[in-house]
Amino acid sequence: MKQANGAIIYKGPSQIDGQNIVVIVTGLNSKTANAKTGDMLQTWILLDNVSPMEAVKTGQDESICGDCKHRGKLVLVDNVWTWVKKRSCYVTVWQAPRAIWEAFKRGSYVDMTKSDISSLGKDRNVRLGAYGDPAAVPVSIWQDLTMFADTTTGYTHQWQNKANAALKYLTMASADSITEYKQAIKAGWRTFRVKKPSDHAMKGETVCPNTTIGLNCADCGACKGLKGSSPLKGNIVIDVHGSGAAAFV
Repeated sequence: MKQANGAIIYKGPSQIDGQNIVVIVTGLNSKTANAKTGDMLQTWILLDNVSPMEAVKTGQDESICGDCKHRGKLVLVDNVWTWVKKRSCYVTVWQAPRAIWEAFKRGSYVDMTKSDISSLGKDRNVRLGAYGDPAAVPVSIWQDLTMFADTTTGYTHQWQNKANAALKYLTMASADSITEYKQAIKAGWRTFRVKKPSDHAMKGETVCPNTTIGLNCADCGACKGLKGSSPLKGNIVIDVHGSGAAAFV
């Protein structure tokens, strides 16, 4: 029997609001097709019993994305869900997140033990949160997964919560303004700032090498927070991108 290309590394309460979530790692047996990230294990943070599309539509994605401004906002007007703020998130939830959640509901993935999780990441490049905020997950899960990893990438909008301080060694603080950029640095984080194309980079920021020289995340390794050494020091900045870019304000 062919081994599944993914596995469950966490099932339990969201660290954001306590709702039941699941974390699935994919890319175990085949290389990632994502040209931007390169060959990395991808981790998907999903609600256990709510499809990604339904979660976005009803606002239940707060359990996995927190207060991220890129979520957008829907309200019910005359029994019709209407965007009052469009999504600027680059993740298209009806594609990979939907497919992975549906595979999970079919029982396609097995649960991993603590030792299993550590071995999954051994000598691999690991992406924390291909969808969802790593802060929704106990930091011990990420520490186990990345214990023997070659490199990691990760981003969190929950950096202002002091309870997430340990994540600064594994993830970048996601900043959506210069004010947030300055606040995160003051709090001891490295930052990954999204900006409008017309805005300039700040002193101490490096433009994401994927956009300048086509370097993928696996080969770059800059966005791993404070852990280890990085070929790029300081903070990273990138122009807003993806299908929702026009909604970024």
